[in-house]
Amino acid sequence: MNSYNAPNARSIEHEEPILLYDGTCGLCARSVQFILTHESEPHALRFATLEGEFGDLYRRSSKYQAYTDSVVWLELTTDGNVRNARTLSQAFLALMNYLGGRWQTAARITRFIPQLSLDLAYRALASSAGALAGALRCWVACS
Repeated sequence: MNSYNAPNARSIEHEEPILLYDGTCGLCARSVQFILTHESEPHALRFATLEGEFGDLYRRSSKYQAYTDSVVWLELTTDGNVRNARTLSQAFLALMNYLGGRWQTAARITRFIPQLSLDLAYRALASSAGALAGALRCWVACS
């Protein structure tokens, strides 16, 4: 099993992106394992669960509260402020760009698809992932 440094409220002083995900979702946890295995810069991306300390801090202070049931891609400034937050399909596309290679190529192709359509597809996948939550166990440490 790969390991990673989960951010917490005291460790946010880096510019690396952070991916917030649903720690109760088995598919989400397996996706984190996939990312750890395939990222081009080993462990440059940090992860935190939406239910953990950092995720809770983000949800309570975020103008994006309506989307905190979504995967969230965060880009921070050096002082820990949120520079950019992406949710739904835009977070997924940012992740694909981060992975590079064929994933980045696929992300570039999807830019021609309307965002509403991409968000609907993301929501459909996310709702079916809930059914897998009981079937799969969390593979990474939940922060």
